Amino acid sequence: MPINADTLRHRCAEEMGAAARGFGDASWLRDAFLTVPREHFTPTRVWWPSPREDGLYSLIDRDERPNAWLKALYSPGVALITQMDDGLVPPDGPAKGAHHRRRRTRTPGSRPL
Repeated sequence: MPINADTLRHRCAEEMGAAARGFGDASWLRDAFLTVPREHFTPTRVWWPSPREDGLYSLIDRDERPNAWLKALYSPGVALITQMDDGLVPPDGPAKGAHHRRRRTRTPGSRPL
């Protein structure tokens, strides 16, 4: 039976609302979370944020494992990895690389991306 995104979204919102680092007193944040479906903005392939024993991050592919991909999107407190090494690591399978945004220096007069 396919998993329903709306059900997972509401369940995640409930868990986040009860968590110490959840929505807090910001009801507008909870409303935004429930209104904007993450699945419309998340790449087809993402990595799980905790490395396996071999140090590689597991790839979750929506086309191969749609239920696992959708569950990952709505796992409370989980920030999925959408790119590694500024996009140099292709999302072809388990991988290892830097996945935090590097601070970029700006030249005078330049605009942020």
